[in-house]
Amino acid sequence: MQVFLYTLVKIMEKLKVLRLEANKRQIDVAGYLGISPQAYAHYEKDRRQPDPKTLKKLAEYFNVSVDCLLEKQSLQENKQPLSLEKFATALNEKGLSKKDIENLSRDQWSAIAEIIRRFI
Repeated sequence: MQVFLYTLVKIMEKLKVLRLEANKRQIDVAGYLGISPQAYAHYEKDRRQPDPKTLKKLAEYFNVSVDCLLEKQSLQENKQPLSLEKFATALNEKGLSKKDIENLSRDQWSAIAEIIRRFI
């Protein structure tokens, strides 16, 4: 029981660290999960534990393995390789399409740099 509770506490700590590293708000993560910001806040505050389906979605969102969220492993060691599909999705989330690439503004290049840092 103590190991399980310790693992859950670690999940909550990792969620907050991952969210802050990604420069995201709780409302952003909640929107991706399809839950209210209050429900997501309960995960970070250890008032509620995510079910297995939600854990998988959280791992995908933060580009880490589910094992990283469940076990005492380094976040850096568990970053998943950046797939072209995830990168394209991230660009679209920032308002960039393939057509826009040729005429990127300084702000858009900054957005791209932020996306790349998120996956490195």
